[in-house]
Amino acid sequence: MSELATISAEEERELARSLGLVEETTERIPVLKLNYSEEDDFERPLKKGTFVLMGQDEAVYAESVKFKPIAQYYQWLDFDIEESKLVNKTLMIPHFGKEARDQKGGLRCGKPSSRYLAEHPEEKPLYKSITCFRMLYGIAEYTGKTADGEEVTVGPIGCVIRLKGANFMGFGKQVIDKMPQNKNIYNYECTITSNKKKEGSVIYFVMDFETDFMSPLGLDQNTVDAMKVVMEYVKNENDQVNRSYEEAMREKAASDSVDGDIDSALAGDLVNA
Repeated sequence: MSELATISAEEERELARSLGLVEETTERIPVLKLNYSEEDDFERPLKKGTFVLMGQDEAVYAESVKFKPIAQYYQWLDFDIEESKLVNKTLMIPHFGKEARDQKGGLRCGKPSSRYLAEHPEEKPLYKSITCFRMLYGIAEYTGKTADGEEVTVGPIGCVIRLKGANFMGFGKQVIDKMPQNKNIYNYECTITSNKKKEGSVIYFVMDFETDFMSPLGLDQNTVDAMKVVMEYVKNENDQVNRSYEEAMREKAASDSVDGDIDSALAGDLVNA
């Protein structure tokens, strides 16, 4: 009997992925979001504009959240509303200078730049299913209430806030733009609340990031551990997107080659006719 091979857990996972023995999935990080529902699945009343951490055994809703940001990325998602499924996504990139490859061999899920769409507003409906998110990762802690009114403390726990639309710019303007030099976002803790807005008949909520820049925090072990989890998650996510991108590019190259052969053959037939 041959000796057992000695390989790391990551090498084993990579081999399994390459051989098609496991699904292309990554462990999810819980999402912290604003609640827009008036009631839950059991018809218990809920307050709109409160915060809730998804994926927990019991949903707990709060007016405010203590949040220590540790990383942010940008990612485009193409979501088919009719099919209720994600049909394409890009790499998570740390800034807009990076190439946002997507799973189908394109960039930004095919969505043009904001400047282009501002100059060609008539084309915006063509890309309404594609959204650019600011993926804000951090450590959250809050005390809130369940739908039955029971007071519960949640966290500290790692999570992600997916910022889009009216909430896309807030963190950048309120935290990053005001941050002292030689400091990073993980040196501060924010208190997040929500403000109700109304445009015509549309009601929405905008997050407010209150930050005490006079009291920076040190880099403790819990923060370092959370950073490692986020780094691994983003790496796995981006590795999956890159593999899909490269496969799509190979398929496109093969298709172009076949089309070229057909065109050449047809051209030869015309010459010989």
